[in-house]
Amino acid sequence: MKNSFLVVIGCLLSACMMPLQPSPHIPETAVFQEGDIVVIADGGLESWFLALAARENIDTVKTPFSHSEMVFRNSDNELMIGGVFNGQTNAEPLRKRFEKFHRAAVFRSRASEEKREEAALILRQSLNDPRLRGADFDYSMSYKPGSTDKLFCAGIINDAYTKAGLSAPFGRRRWHENGLTRHVEEIIGSRLTSLVDLNSIYRAGDYSLVLEWQNDQINREHGELSRKIVLYLLDQYDKGLRLKASEQFHLYLDFADLSETARRLGRLRITLAQLQEDIFTTWDLLESRGRLEGLNQDEQDALLAAVLEKYNEKYFYRADAADVSDQQLHAAALSR
Repeated sequence: MKNSFLVVIGCLLSACMMPLQPSPHIPETAVFQEGDIVVIADGGLESWFLALAARENIDTVKTPFSHSEMVFRNSDNELMIGGVFNGQTNAEPLRKRFEKFHRAAVFRSRASEEKREEAALILRQSLNDPRLRGADFDYSMSYKPGSTDKLFCAGIINDAYTKAGLSAPFGRRRWHENGLTRHVEEIIGSRLTSLVDLNSIYRAGDYSLVLEWQNDQINREHGELSRKIVLYLLDQYDKGLRLKASEQFHLYLDFADLSETARRLGRLRITLAQLQEDIFTTWDLLESRGRLEGLNQDEQDALLAAVLEKYNEKYFYRADAADVSDQQLHAAALSR
């Protein structure tokens, strides 16, 4: 899917999860049925961005679900899970795919088994639709029913269920405007008002929670650090600062046939990954040297704030020093 491996809201998000070692304990496949919807959180900065960046009541967010896929059976009757990931419409065997997740929740429609299987079949057919394989990623995540030119993970699942005559599992929420979301609007050149909310499936009356699962190999402390780093970044944007676009050479961004929007978002994603690596490395070093011993939560938060401030100049610049292209994009967004 052209440009679709770049996912943005707030900054840039990725739906691709990196595998962990050793292999985690995976739920038994007998738990799953065709048509089950899996929402996934990777626990990193990008996942927390999606959960927090454009939301007004950030204190209510406990899990950063940022991706969704659906269970179906292939022609060999093997349980698969698929949707939009790794840059295109895609699918993998369920157990193999689950090993790459950090945290997941599984939901099932209250409709009949026959209707759930119909939705799963529609998704399976969509994954092989050449029109969808050539679609651009929908950076606004606003979802237009039946769209074949723009697509994202929750949109293809909503389509499968509505085409089966069932209610869409994912509803909308308002796009909360702040310093960070205004920067996103400048980059994509469009004013945004609402987006599809993965967490809305918890409130969808036609869907039941089947199970919640967490990878037993993940670093839970890093997940909480990621949340606090994103809160710090939101605060920096509200103070008039912005993330710098990385100048680091990247083979794909520098040579692939990408739109200017995709390139700009890609540069921000690199910056975000570098920031995360620096903070995690510094925090782990402090912990290994015993600097966290005896500190209560408030004292640990104060220490983290000092670590974040250390990297402030490296990763941020003032919005009033924005380049001309940013200002032109902002004008274009306001005019739409």
